[in-house]
Amino acid sequence: MEISPFHIQLTQTIFRVRSILRLGTPQFCDYLQISEEEAQDLGKAVAHLSLFQLDHFCTQIGTSVDHLLSGKIDFSALKNHQKGPDYLMPERYANGDHQFSIARSISGVQVYLSSFYGSSYFNRLMNRLQLSEHLFSNPQEKISSLISTDLLRELEQDSFSEEQIFKMGLNTFITNRNTELGKIFGECSEPSTTYQKCAESLSAKFELLNHYRIISLSHFSCVIEASQSTEVLEAFKTRKFGIRYTCVFRQGVLASFPGFIGFPFGQIKERKCVFHGDASCIYEISWQDKKELISL
Repeated sequence: MEISPFHIQLTQTIFRVRSILRLGTPQFCDYLQISEEEAQDLGKAVAHLSLFQLDHFCTQIGTSVDHLLSGKIDFSALKNHQKGPDYLMPERYANGDHQFSIARSISGVQVYLSSFYGSSYFNRLMNRLQLSEHLFSNPQEKISSLISTDLLRELEQDSFSEEQIFKMGLNTFITNRNTELGKIFGECSEPSTTYQKCAESLSAKFELLNHYRIISLSHFSCVIEASQSTEVLEAFKTRKFGIRYTCVFRQGVLASFPGFIGFPFGQIKERKCVFHGDASCIYEISWQDKKELISL
């Protein structure tokens, strides 16, 4: 059987992983679901692995088949895996200057995906990014904003619709209602007040990616503008940060605010979006004037 350059490169990557993780022969064979004889043939680049074997191997080391096949493995993070999952932070996400998000934002996505698609699906997403859910055990800890962007990009590649991403944003109501943000909103008597609090508190304490400004406010609706932070754009050296799904997720978060005081979630219309070429995102949000049971 002819051996291709790709096959040789893949084999070299697998054995580099083995060296970094210091996998003994029994463990290495178990990870790949092969015999010791097959491991020897693999080392000589005369054996081929099935997709099932590659997937099993990647699950054991905490990455994805895509990363293995493309050679995009962060070997430093992989090496840190030996110290335990709490140390597993890829270099891409380790820059302290990029920490404009908090771990709770990932928790909201985790709760939604685990509830509707099973915890194994969320774990596979984490493997693709070479991350561990243990990294988000402290919900108030600042994390790189690239994590949420990359996570949403993976969901887009998995054909999640904008409607599903919006619902994930709504779902943050569950993870936020017993927090300091939930307490601030819980003290409000009307939905309009929650959006006033949003403009006052959200940018300063909870969501550092954007600055929020109330353009207009009435008893039943408001128009709110979200402008990307200059500090964020400078840190990432870009004119706009994130992807379209970042905006859709944010719309879900904003629509959830009336729910903190027992009102139905708001209805939101997008007027402008930076990912459609506008200077800022502008949303028109309306709500009902009576309390109802909240259902997601």
